[in-house]
Amino acid sequence: MKLLAKIGFVACLFLASMASASENELKEVRVQIALLCSPSEELENLKKVIPVGDSGNTSYEEWTQNFVATMQKMYELIQSGHVGNAGMTIGIMDAEVANPE
Repeated sequence: MKLLAKIGFVACLFLASMASASENELKEVRVQIALLCSPSEELENLKKVIPVGDSGNTSYEEWTQNFVATMQKMYELIQSGHVGNAGMTIGIMDAEVANPE
């Protein structure tokens, strides 16, 4: 499966799982992507859209916009051919939710 298809699948899976998860049945999706890139305009565009600071303080709508913008710029970088070596790991596990007591 192509790297781009995997990224798209993971993005859809993550958003769908967050939308349909109940309080009693949460799953944690962890995605780690490593790309070895040469300098390019696409790489600079990706750097510009990556959120700076703590994303835990943003609203869900703002987080979604940031996530989608970042994935779009990553897609453009991959399509540009400036990516040499790439790797990706995906993990889905039961979420550990802290109960505020």
